[in-house]
Amino acid sequence: MKRFLTKILTAVSLIGLTVACNDVILSEHSGDTGYLSVSLGMDDEVLTKAQITPGPDMAFSIEVKGAKTEETVEDHRTLTKEEPLVLPVGKYDLKAKHGDPAGIGFNKPYYEGVAQANITTDDLTEASVICKLANVMVTVEFDESITANFRSYSVFVEDGKGVGFTYSSDAYNLNSKGYLPAGGNLEWHLVLINDQGDKYVAKDKYEDLKAQHCYNIRFALSDDLGDSGFSAIKLIVDNTVNEDTREIELDFSESELPSFSANEGFDLTNQMSVPVGDDSKKELTFSAPDGIKSLILAIDSEVQTRSSLKWYELVDASQADIDELRSKGIKTQSVAYGATSAVIDVTDYIKSLPTGDYNIDVTLYDTKGHVANCPMDISVITEVDADVVSVSPWAKFVLVKGKYFSASAPEGTTFMYKKASESSWTSVNSSDLKFNTSSKTFDAEIGSLEPNTAYVVKAVSAADTDTREVSFTTGSAASVYNMNFDEWWQDGKVWYPYAQGANPTVWDSANKGAATFIGSSTSPVEGADAVKGKAVRMESKYAVIAFAAGNLYTGKFGAIDGVGAYLDWGIPFTSRPVALKGYYKYSPKDIDRTGSGMESYKGQKDKAQITVILADWSKPFTINTTKGQFVDVNGSDIIAFGRLESSDPHSDYVEFTIPLEYRYTDKTPKYIVIAAAASYLGDYFTGGEGSTLYIDELSFEYDVTKLTDAEKAKVQYNK
Repeated sequence: MKRFLTKILTAVSLIGLTVACNDVILSEHSGDTGYLSVSLGMDDEVLTKAQITPGPDMAFSIEVKGAKTEETVEDHRTLTKEEPLVLPVGKYDLKAKHGDPAGIGFNKPYYEGVAQANITTDDLTEASVICKLANVMVTVEFDESITANFRSYSVFVEDGKGVGFTYSSDAYNLNSKGYLPAGGNLEWHLVLINDQGDKYVAKDKYEDLKAQHCYNIRFALSDDLGDSGFSAIKLIVDNTVNEDTREIELDFSESELPSFSANEGFDLTNQMSVPVGDDSKKELTFSAPDGIKSLILAIDSEVQTRSSLKWYELVDASQADIDELRSKGIKTQSVAYGATSAVIDVTDYIKSLPTGDYNIDVTLYDTKGHVANCPMDISVITEVDADVVSVSPWAKFVLVKGKYFSASAPEGTTFMYKKASESSWTSVNSSDLKFNTSSKTFDAEIGSLEPNTAYVVKAVSAADTDTREVSFTTGSAASVYNMNFDEWWQDGKVWYPYAQGANPTVWDSANKGAATFIGSSTSPVEGADAVKGKAVRMESKYAVIAFAAGNLYTGKFGAIDGVGAYLDWGIPFTSRPVALKGYYKYSPKDIDRTGSGMESYKGQKDKAQITVILADWSKPFTINTTKGQFVDVNGSDIIAFGRLESSDPHSDYVEFTIPLEYRYTDKTPKYIVIAAAASYLGDYFTGGEGSTLYIDELSFEYDVTKLTDAEKAKVQYNK
């Protein structure tokens, strides 16, 4: 379910104001809302004999759109009768989706369904959505006439733009289900190889693919083979979705076959090794006396994944494709249909490659169906035992990946690093290295670095330490003003968690909206109630008809708005900590005050809550409790998130660590929110009167090597 981190509500204007952090969606009002749950049905019919069987664990997102509001439920399984979605009264359009409508490949179905729901006052509406396959399934069959006469048979299925997947007898995936987007095209490229090594090729296409269709393409040979010895055969292609049978003649009568060659010095062996940065000439020349029908160039960074090759058709190629290839360092021209030769220069492409394994594959089809294939598996190597492949610097640590080039890791393989301004090197202990023998790589987390500092690192072995040095600079390790809560000032009954005149204001609370009636729920303490200096004390209180949870957050209180309030959440922040650390103690009470719809929580133990958000916002997030406008912690603008939530009582301070789960490690935060509440359901006027939370000496941890393995796993810093 789409969940909101709700922070602030008012019971009545100027009576009580409370802040908390929670994941509960319930109505704030009565009489103008209703409840929605969803049941999901599957229509597994496709328009051929192939059937779809959806898995029981498939999660569907639900888009809910009405005149007053729009919501997105990320997982339909969370939208139940026991935990419905609260919506204003009205009519809504529902759309359920699973998968990517533009997805191409095996096991990538896209399901979609629509329905309508009418939400009435205080009623539970159960909507039923029937989902159908909304993209195109592709399956293939090879008749016995092919399996008995050819040692290898494969078909590449693509979208007409070179992106697709390969069914192959060698890969044992002929029973797999592939998927293409609806509305596009389907092109298939067939390759048959007999026991003598002769190749038979064919291709065809279908246009304007229809959703919920399965294109089951069956390949067979004509019954009338005669005495030709396969020099001329009929390929029968049966596409069952359109009941379309085609005959394609493969003519392998005696003829001058197509061929390819390379310039002197360019080794065309399937497994070739070239030094990194090698700029020697590497030019391929293709010849087809009967004329070129198709010339396909494919490149990929992984030899093992040829089904995901990026394909370029050079016959009548667009200028855009030629320019794209040139930008990669591959020089060639558009080839006219029927031309007898073509040239492809890959010198600059191979020169630009870092160390690693790569693939270039060029296939020529002539006008009589003959084929010439030039596959090249290329290992770009260095003359050293090991080399650095990548570095990923954070503020106080760096992730380093290296590669070695012998059959096994040379003795003493490790990393050495130093500050760029220093001369002495530090070696990484062998126990801190992780080796992958299949990829011949090794990794390390190098910690205890200084922020905003230039470093160099290199991969070495015992016999080879004079290797390439790779430079990197660590990130910043910013703090937030008054994280020790030693600075406060008081204006009348209102306590503010910052020094008088401090600009900009970093911390705030709901005191300004509630102190007139119940005093400050958030206030400073010192002495035995602080770790050192001063600490912050948050107490949940009740005043006549309003329950208010003691609270604290980075941001600024705005203004009362009717029965709610405005609140600007977040302050500018561009560093990437891996955890928030600090000390807290907590005295929870049983929940004795409940808001509308929250009665079931009565008698349960209250909980303290501390939350951290790193966000990609362009300005502070404005919460409006009157309009129900809150932060979506699962939104795409949330870079990292962490939370502590506990009902455990602690009469003395205990240390805590909140790992920050990074959803994006390639984005820089712009804002940070740190929020705490003595009652986790306080924004729904629910909690235990007298629940009290103390927090002191907050700090950020920037060195992931200081965390436990379990805490590291939550951060996801190395994904």
